[in-house]
Amino acid sequence: MGIGQLFLAMSSVIHGYPDSQTCGMYSREVFATASAWSGCDLQRAGQKPLWPIEKLPTDAEVVRFFSSGRDRSFRYITFIKLSDGSSRIESGGLDWSSKSAAEWWPKRRRIINAQERAQLDSLLSASGTFDFPIGSWDGKEIYIHCQSLAMERVHSQVYSFSSVSIGCNRPEKLVKVVDLAAKLVNRPSLLAGWWRASSH
Repeated sequence: MGIGQLFLAMSSVIHGYPDSQTCGMYSREVFATASAWSGCDLQRAGQKPLWPIEKLPTDAEVVRFFSSGRDRSFRYITFIKLSDGSSRIESGGLDWSSKSAAEWWPKRRRIINAQERAQLDSLLSASGTFDFPIGSWDGKEIYIHCQSLAMERVHSQVYSFSSVSIGCNRPEKLVKVVDLAAKLVNRPSLLAGWWRASSH
């Protein structure tokens, strides 16, 4: 068990699991990766958990990106595939101006066509982002004070989770996915700080 996982295991004993730490957004296995920090922010933003898979429609096809980090911000983008192959994008986030105050970015929705969604799916497949049920691009490295990026997917009734310390670790294959997702959401004011690291 790594240092982060040990701290999380201790925290889950002290504060309870999963509601006090994840607001029910993740499984115990995902929580133990030390990368799933934003569950309660996702819930407050009106996002729904993508697990357990049995509670979702059998034809659900969803990809979600969400990030938090040292700039005291949280951002999310959710791609929900529709019956005609197009997708509805939901995006939003919040910024903390102080320890007690937070400013929410309102949720916005946008539709992308089937070709655009297929391009995203193709890059995700080529990148290997969801080759494992729970994966990390960081390997055994421990990055401190880095912007984190977590990704969830529901595909063919299978849930997958992947994470990376995007502020310090920017694998080329993943950067292509991240940049396309930012382009498709078409909300540069929301994503300016979050995605800056991926444009270096």
